[in-house]
Amino acid sequence: MTSITFLAAAILTPTPVASAESPDIKAALERPIIVADQTLHDVQQFVESRIPPVPMATDAQNWQETANRLRRDVLDRVVFRGEARAWRDMPLRVEWLDTIDGGQGYRIRKLRYEAVPGLWIPALLYEPDRLNGKVPVSLHVNGHDRKGKAAEYKQIRSINLAKRGIIVLNPEWLGMGQLSDAGYRHGSMNQLDLCGTSGLAPFYLAMSRGLDLLLDHASADPSRVAVSGLSGGGWQTIIISSLDTRVTSRCRTGMHPSIPWQSN
Repeated sequence: MTSITFLAAAILTPTPVASAESPDIKAALERPIIVADQTLHDVQQFVESRIPPVPMATDAQNWQETANRLRRDVLDRVVFRGEARAWRDMPLRVEWLDTIDGGQGYRIRKLRYEAVPGLWIPALLYEPDRLNGKVPVSLHVNGHDRKGKAAEYKQIRSINLAKRGIIVLNPEWLGMGQLSDAGYRHGSMNQLDLCGTSGLAPFYLAMSRGLDLLLDHASADPSRVAVSGLSGGGWQTIIISSLDTRVTSRCRTGMHPSIPWQSN
């Protein structure tokens, strides 16, 4: 037999293959490659190693100086990174629509305002029937509810405060209600990040423009500015009240999640 014939015979001769059901193969496949929760620990280590420690303040004045610096850095380097810098100083544009006689003690004004160029936020302004002098204003940011600003419990909250003499703005949140089309999904913010501008900017400006609108009201008291929200509205409350010093009172409910919760 020539060497070529022998080699061909060796290649073509069937070789027994161990079944995946055999005890040895099954035991090998069942052995873990990484320990339980290893990916979670890796994420935690990656994130925590990049979070700077909170500076220790020696007194109230020192802390205020530190807070001002941190706030400025977050706005300049994170929220308004890239093209978003140009959006920051654009003038407020509002289109007023219908007015609804809401009931005893309040009315509802429909409107939309521009958060970033070409992105309009539908909203409802709840006004007390009688406005005497300057009154408090409240921004009601909404969370994850497909009904958006039309959700009953959100309307009840806004009506309650309007009947107590407070001007309330109830804006639609990106991805909910009238802004529930695919292009408004929260996950789309990463596409802005990939283009070199801040995906957080539209979310932030939707809130800060809402405050602009409230404080432009002839009856608004700038010393009494509140923000409140539930779930994703709680997250929005944390963000805007931390970075916008015009907010004097806040009530956030939930949405301060841990890394394990976010990872799941």
